[in-house]
Amino acid sequence: MARMNNSNVNEFGRDPEKGEISFLAQCQCFRAEYDVVKKNSKFLIELYEEHTAENGSESFIPVEMSPVILNHLLNSFYAMSNLKLEKIEWLLLLYAAQKYKCSKTRDFCVRKIRAAFEQPDPTTLPISLDIVSRYSENPPAELDALVATAITYMIGTNAFKKIENVKPLHKKIFNLKAQSLCQLATGAAEIADAETIISFCRVVNLWAGEQRESSRGSHLLEILNYLQLSDKCTPKDVAQIVQMHHFNENYETVSFLAMIMSNMLIG
Repeated sequence: MARMNNSNVNEFGRDPEKGEISFLAQCQCFRAEYDVVKKNSKFLIELYEEHTAENGSESFIPVEMSPVILNHLLNSFYAMSNLKLEKIEWLLLLYAAQKYKCSKTRDFCVRKIRAAFEQPDPTTLPISLDIVSRYSENPPAELDALVATAITYMIGTNAFKKIENVKPLHKKIFNLKAQSLCQLATGAAEIADAETIISFCRVVNLWAGEQRESSRGSHLLEILNYLQLSDKCTPKDVAQIVQMHHFNENYETVSFLAMIMSNMLIG
């Protein structure tokens, strides 16, 4: 109650000028109370105790996030439901909460981000790509549903068609690991139609151009195997994939696609 009577207390019930722990983000300091932090992240408390044991109790605890996100994270420890953030801020707060094992804040962010997919806007696709890029390879169990939501959104809206035509998004595609594309291919095999699969392959073709030539063919072949083309595509559809530059230049992929077309025609 005394804290709420202090004029420095913000709308979350936190006094930014008080607290035993001083966190440092990009040269900006933020304070929080030891007991409050302990309730929300034992990991941060361990970090604090290790750091102060080496550097003294008045030292700052460096954390890897922006000052804005650190402020949101600490506020969430006091009154999470009061947070009013943009979609991208929820995503960045999720990254911080996951990294520093703040499970309550992480779970709250997941709920907010998944709900945001129900009302997509221009930020939804970049957010989906970030989630897939960061977490689709062996996703933590607590983030599995969020990854599935992002993949379903991309496939269900054929976001790949837009990605191909929007160059600023290409860098996000180039940064994807082969395993992330395999996860997308698995989702495409389950719910995509032939048009979406072809659009996905065009995006994969863009990605392949940024990969090492020595491993390009094996990566493409692995992705093709996950797509299960014979279940969704016609020989004409597969022929479009064969004509894509990096699929066409590799013996492994040309042979694989030729065999699929042959089996379709014979069958």
